[in-house]
Amino acid sequence: MSEFGVYGAEHVGGLGSVVGRCYCGRLHVGSVFLRLNSPANTLAKVRFVVTRIEAYGRDLIEIDEGLTARLHLDGDGWTLVEHGCVLETDDGEDPPPINDARA
Repeated sequence: MSEFGVYGAEHVGGLGSVVGRCYCGRLHVGSVFLRLNSPANTLAKVRFVVTRIEAYGRDLIEIDEGLTARLHLDGDGWTLVEHGCVLETDDGEDPPPINDARA
């Protein structure tokens, strides 16, 4: 499972972005958030697919625990996204290893 803490969000329709920190695990383009934990500690079902990751002035393929980034998302549940919420991937989702030619 991966978690992303939201510090800010903006969206139009189903497309938008969140700024925050990866609290747990690793996130990559294609990761799917299925749960949202609100600041009041209420769980809700959402579905957001990570379509782009921006961090440190670059587009990245993935981010690890502890890094801050802007995640571009496509999906449903934007009315629930607010400062202080935590987006969570499914327990069974482990990002695939990256075979990056730059490595």
